Amino acid sequence: MLLLFILFKSPPVQTFLSSVIAAKLSEKLNAKISIEGVDLTFFKSIILHKLYIEDRNKDTLLFVKHLILNIDDINYNKNEINLNEVNLYQPVINLKQSPQGTLNAQFLFDYFRDTNSVSNSVSYTFNVNKIRIYNGQFSYCDFRDIVTTNNEVNFGDLLLKKINLNINKLHILNDSISFNIKSLSFKEKSGFTLKSLAFNGYYIQKGIYLNNFALKTENSLLYAPYFNTKTQQPEDFNQFVEKVKFDVQFNGSKVHSNDLAYFSEKFKTFNQYVVIKGKVKGVLSSLRLKDFRILFKQKTYIQGNYDIEGLIVSENPYLSLKLDILKTNLQDINEIKISEDSIAEKLNLPREAMSLGNIIFNGELLGFANDFVIYGKLKTNLGNINSDVSVKYDTLSDKTFINGSLLLNNFAIGKMLNIDQLFNKTSLSANVAMELYKNKIKGTTKANVEFIDFNRYTYKNINIEGNFTEKLFDGNLLLNDPNIKLDFLGKIDYSSEISVFNFMADVQNARLNKINFIHPDSNIVVSFLLDSKITGSQLDKLNGNLDIYQLKYEKKGKYYTFPNINLSATNKNGNKKIRINSNLLDFSIEGHFQFEDLACNIQSLLDEYLPSIKISEKPQKYVFSPLFNLKMNLNIKDKSEFIKEFFPQIYFSNNTKISVQFAY
Repeated sequence: MLLLFILFKSPPVQTFLSSVIAAKLSEKLNAKISIEGVDLTFFKSIILHKLYIEDRNKDTLLFVKHLILNIDDINYNKNEINLNEVNLYQPVINLKQSPQGTLNAQFLFDYFRDTNSVSNSVSYTFNVNKIRIYNGQFSYCDFRDIVTTNNEVNFGDLLLKKINLNINKLHILNDSISFNIKSLSFKEKSGFTLKSLAFNGYYIQKGIYLNNFALKTENSLLYAPYFNTKTQQPEDFNQFVEKVKFDVQFNGSKVHSNDLAYFSEKFKTFNQYVVIKGKVKGVLSSLRLKDFRILFKQKTYIQGNYDIEGLIVSENPYLSLKLDILKTNLQDINEIKISEDSIAEKLNLPREAMSLGNIIFNGELLGFANDFVIYGKLKTNLGNINSDVSVKYDTLSDKTFINGSLLLNNFAIGKMLNIDQLFNKTSLSANVAMELYKNKIKGTTKANVEFIDFNRYTYKNINIEGNFTEKLFDGNLLLNDPNIKLDFLGKIDYSSEISVFNFMADVQNARLNKINFIHPDSNIVVSFLLDSKITGSQLDKLNGNLDIYQLKYEKKGKYYTFPNINLSATNKNGNKKIRINSNLLDFSIEGHFQFEDLACNIQSLLDEYLPSIKISEKPQKYVFSPLFNLKMNLNIKDKSEFIKEFFPQIYFSNNTKISVQFAY
């Protein structure tokens, strides 16, 4: 017996026996299996050197440089096999799925399944106290759908290197497995690096159930008290995205976009991280996030329930986001990197949007990333906004279409538009339909303005309906304020080089002092109908006619009425003519001149002929035009008391005529 034991311990004998066993297995499996060396200790340990298993395509399926099994005991009464420790040094596993869908290791699974079915009368429990893998490698290639990716994890073409694994308390009974993974690390060929993964859990045919899940990458840190993936049958893992259901609770986890970029190129440019907490349920293609909280940068916090349909499987997933609260500062949003281009690497929101400052929103967002509806309440530094708006982006035309309703409450519109010297706050409700293209806006609106602060006066009861762009309004405006009534219909257009003022305005009972157009002590009330058909962006370029009908002027109990006042203007090749005709007076000015240089031109003539008279100081860069000529005519038809309101120190008789002419 002693001699037999000594012979069995002999390396040549052990190697011979291992080669015989390998040859037998090779014959049964119809695949090459080899073992270069074996060290055996009775009932204690088995050491295999350079274990090699080839698949039936004569490619490497498994290679282990050293496999060490430390046996605890084999209990035949309890049908238990207990191993104290299993160590694998530099193992290499290569799995391949053929174009027909056959796994290259399937013959091994079939063999052991058939073997178990033959010995079906006995079921053994397999227990391993410790499993260690040192510097392993794993690859998987699915030839059914070969997709080439750059710097992204491709689940159909995986290559994991530097695999180090530490498992405690592995128990296998029939189709169930329980385990405690103390640590797992590897680096995938895309560059994705798992620095540490730890959890305990079990596997059954209905899924994988994990507890105390902790994952660490180069940039992210995830912790989940439970992390479960549920299935109806084991084959569901072959359709992971559509059939494996997640049931996960995340606590205080940090997720960085640089890690997500290995799985979706959409995250490549962000270079940001978020802190998350909440529940995740459903399959990857239809996820539900319950009571989910997101902390982003310094001042952005989001909490709510989110449903995402088509994640991963669709370029444009459907979103149903119910936001209990969204708190942010637009500076956080503005710093999101959207491009790798160093020139335009951030959002760079317009100044008008940035002026909103800190915002709080609660409501819902429904739809796709490029076609969604958003409704809810928004609180900002400038005031409150209620919205029920649809937003659609058309990739072909590169236009964004916005339709819906907005309600502004005490909103500082002037501060937002940087004209707070003139405008202050407003409250209004509006229906809008508009399209945005680059820096252009085009749309229609129907708005009810409760009030708006303009020129230190609060106008009330305004209705607006019409078309607009960033430089045009064409429509109707009704103002029913206690101190002014206005009915405006027409177009004001600054969109071209020549501005257009084509409108009618009926103004009634405008108390000019009350609306801060004149001194508060001047009690003047005017009413008139204005008909404008004027073009020109400057006084020097005016063309057209402007008529004022039924002008009524009231001051301190005095009433004046003017049936019609007509202003006509023509401008051609620098020669202009402006005329004013009324029942009170006629006035005309014509010639070759510029209004902004008029005083300087006259002063130049006076300097030459009447140097003692000074009416204007000429700027240093002023150049006198030799083409300057000017002719003015004034005919006062009626020495009405109205003229004395403006010129009390000057007496005019009826039919007073004044003519002035300047020429070089």
